[in-house]
Amino acid sequence: MESEIWGIKILHGSQSKVPIQDNVYTQLTNVCLGEISGQEPTFVKATIETIQIEKLNESTGEAPVEKSSMILGVLTPNKVEQIQINQQYSPLNTVSIEASGPNDVYVSGNYIDISDDDEEEEEEEECAEESMDEQQLTKRLMAVVSKNSEEGDE
Repeated sequence: MESEIWGIKILHGSQSKVPIQDNVYTQLTNVCLGEISGQEPTFVKATIETIQIEKLNESTGEAPVEKSSMILGVLTPNKVEQIQINQQYSPLNTVSIEASGPNDVYVSGNYIDISDDDEEEEEEEECAEESMDEQQLTKRLMAVVSKNSEEGDE
């Protein structure tokens, strides 16, 4: 999957869920004001619920959920109407965005294929193995050269 862009509108005074999909990371990259309805600041807050997979009860198939909140930003008309952010979530997360203030906001981002990270790790491992092979080859060549020069000295 190539990087796919997504976006949602959050009406002022309400909250919306971020469209998190399976098998991709969901990245939040931009928050901006919609049509200006008032001059007061609009607070943009994220509530994140994360499944604690490492605490999975295998007999029941249930795992506890950890809940946290954070302010993504404060948008003020004619001052700060757009901010760039970098928040990344996995399919184990549920994220709700809330807009508190007089203005609607738009949140956008992109999806990143989880397998891209796996492929990068595999490439790094292959490069490390190749580097190790080169080091071993260099050592062997140095040993042969050293041995040949010792035999030539005799």
